[in-house]
Amino acid sequence: IIHFNAPRHFPIKLAQQNFTVRKQVHTTLIGYDCLGIVDDQILLSALLGSCTDGIQPYISNASTSKKARDNLMTIFANKSRSRIMSLKESLIKNPQGNQTIAAFLQDMLAIKNELALANNPISNEDLVIHVLTNLNPEFKELVAAIRVRDSTITLPELQDKLSEFELQLKKVDDITLGTTNIPLTANYTQRNKYASGTYGRSPQSSNRQQ
Repeated sequence: IIHFNAPRHFPIKLAQQNFTVRKQVHTTLIGYDCLGIVDDQILLSALLGSCTDGIQPYISNASTSKKARDNLMTIFANKSRSRIMSLKESLIKNPQGNQTIAAFLQDMLAIKNELALANNPISNEDLVIHVLTNLNPEFKELVAAIRVRDSTITLPELQDKLSEFELQLKKVDDITLGTTNIPLTANYTQRNKYASGTYGRSPQSSNRQQ
């Protein structure tokens, strides 16, 4: 006799977002050779107990554990495919925008990890392509150099190069901003001197004051 306990055998409760990652249910059923069971109320009860309140109505009318599991597979299969398509679209169209390189890469890696959890992983090489495609225009020189490399760039190497290039861009911006501010500061100082009478006096007026 097999005694099932939902918290012990199925510690992760099924919810709308975790169907593809809740593999312990499938592996547990295989381990106990229960996948072929047709009429097992104990197993059905355990499956119900392993679902959140929002999921239980989907299988509450199932008369057997097999029907309950089949219902879940049918219901969530389309949702899983839709989620995968949405994640892939996010990789293709995920512009850097105002994000720093660190934040942008973290966002792209998070999408990659979600695809892996959904049993639809992408290669690091594909991720590199998506990253390069979504970078801001100011990185175009570096992107062009990376694209013509003879060898594939690794993710850590890509992050290092992008971070270094980002730092160089910031330095250029700081220098440009400083150069732009110099005449503005000088002009402001000059205006103050005119206002105080330091400049603009004729030699005669200066002599008269002496």
